[in-house]
Formats: sequence, structure tokens, C-alpha cells
Amino acid sequence: MTRRALLAAVAPLLLVCASCQPAAEGRPTTSALVAAKPDAVQSLFPLATYSRLVGTKAADIDVGHWLSADADVAPFNSFEGGKVTVLVFWASWCPNCRAALPLVAGLQKQYGPRGVTFVGVSHEDEGDVRTFLADAAQQPDDATRRLCLTADPDNSVHAAYMEAVDETAIPTAFIVGKQGLVEWIGHPSDLEPPLRLVVEDGWDRAAFIAERQLLEPIRARVAAIMDEQQAGKTAEATAALKAYAAESRQDAATLNEIAWLVFDLAGGKPLPGPFLAEAIAAAEAGLTLEPNNANFLDTLAHLLALKGDLGAAIAAQKRAVEQGGTERFGDYFRELESHAK
Repeated sequence: MTRRALLAAVAPLLLVCASCQPAAEGRPTTSALVAAKPDAVQSLFPLATYSRLVGTKAADIDVGHWLSADADVAPFNSFEGGKVTVLVFWASWCPNCRAALPLVAGLQKQYGPRGVTFVGVSHEDEGDVRTFLADAAQQPDDATRRLCLTADPDNSVHAAYMEAVDETAIPTAFIVGKQGLVEWIGHPSDLEPPLRLVVEDGWDRAAFIAERQLLEPIRARVAAIMDEQQAGKTAEATAALKAYAAESRQDAATLNEIAWLVFDLAGGKPLPGPFLAEAIAAAEAGLTLEPNNANFLDTLAHLLALKGDLGAAIAAQKRAVEQGGTERFGDYFRELESHAK
């Protein structure tokens, strides 16, 4: 199998852990959404300044259509004190959202009895979400049919949360804690650990803000490099990526973040060989410093799959499962294996 054919075969599984960017006709592009905010960095990629919103009062949600509210979830506008709520921004056209919703449904089953409310918010028209729900209803094993999914076509809730942190990639989850404050923002695959701590009153919000403030400059720099690469300046972007990794050669966490952001911001699309090679080298350098770090191994596996090296990707993800467990890393390992058959 040629490299191009292998990449085409692996492409569907790359979408499982990447993020969707609104780009189809009728939806604003990432750059258009960013450009609409005059004080935003004019980048092709969002900067996701999460620390700006965490710790502030959660905005009321004026959802347009509550379409599949669970019997235990009545429509609401403001957040009730003492309760924990998870908002998940998604869209039916986004394959990554479709992959993440069963995970959210599993968390609802686990944490719903503990008083946590889960609400999926799409800024699509009501009819699009109803069609998605009708499809889910035909699949008896599709747990997403039990989720509280809503449609908010006027984008009011999206603006209050997603645009407030310059985030355009979905799915993205927000935890609203017992004090009515935004406690955490991130991908649904990373939701369970902070959710558990918020529910059990053990969450360290200040530490999360500090972590995000450290990560955001890394994201800004990698986004600028990716902008250059997208503009066709591949040689310059490759040199910049190599230089950034060299500067960070003793910082495993930064090396991994650089490598992951290249994958994440690529959105599952192929990257030029030399540029992708530098991202892989950054991931491998991080693993040289922390060889058993499951997150680092997962990053490497994603980049190797993007390269088209399925065998090496499976080997790396197998190690991630061994070090970090099947609950977090098993799904992607199984996806990789399924495409190797």
C-alpha cells in the first residue's frame, strides 16, 4: 500500500481525537470567526485563552430548542447553586463530535446519579439536530440518544462560552461548578478527572488557570508556525518548528505540547513530510526525557498515523495503553488496529 493510500485509510480514525473546525458552506471559517473579534490575534487557528473565563460567573444559557431533554433535565437558563453542569459544544456534521458523544453519555450514566447535568449545545438549526436524533434512535446501542441535546441557532450560548475564549474547535466541554463559576474547559476526552474533582470538592481551579497560562504562549507560537506553513512557507515553518523544539529540548511537557498542537491544528489533514518529521522528532524528544509517559506516547501515535506509518502508530499506542490504561487510551488503539486488518 502506498503512503497516500495508507493515509486515506487511516484518515477516519484521525478524526476521532482531533477537533472539527467549522468550514463548510453556510458556516463561518475559523479565520472568519477570529477576524470578527477586533482584539483577537489574526491567526488561522484559535488561541483558546481558557484562563480568561475560568473562575468567572457562568453566563446564563438562552437555548433556543431543547430537543431530547432527559426526564431528569428540565430546560433552564441560569445555573443552580450547589449543582454541577457540563456544557458540551458540538455539531451533528462534525465526526469528532459523533465520536465524543458516546463518551459523554458514559459520563452522564456515571455522574448523573451524583447530581451532574450534561447538556449538548449545537448552533445548528433545530431540524439538523432532530435528524441526528432520529438516526441515533435507530441504533439500539447508541448511547447518545439518552443525552440532553439542544439547538441554539442564534449562537447566543456559543458566543457566551466558545467565542469568549476564542475557541472555534468542537467538541469542547465546559464544567460549571457548584458556585456557578466556570471551573474547567477542554476536550471531552479529558473531562472525567476534573469533573470527578469538582464533584468531590477537590478541584484546584488556581492550578488549572496557572497551567493554562503556561500553555497558551506555546499554543500561540505553534499557531503562528502553522499559519506560516498553511501560507505555503513550508521551509520557513519547518525551520521555526525545529528551532522551537531545540529551545525546549530539556522540557518534556513543552516538547509534547508542541508536537500535539501540530497534530491538533492540522485537523487531520496531511502535512508536508519535513514539517511532520520535525513534529515527530519533538514528540520523540519528549519521550526520551519521559519514556513511559502515556500522554506523550499517545501524541506520537497520532503523528505517526498522520504520517501513514500505521505499524509504528499501533506500537506507540499499545505502550500508551500499557502505561495509562485502556479507559483513556484504548479506543484509539482499537481504531488503529481495526485499520490494520
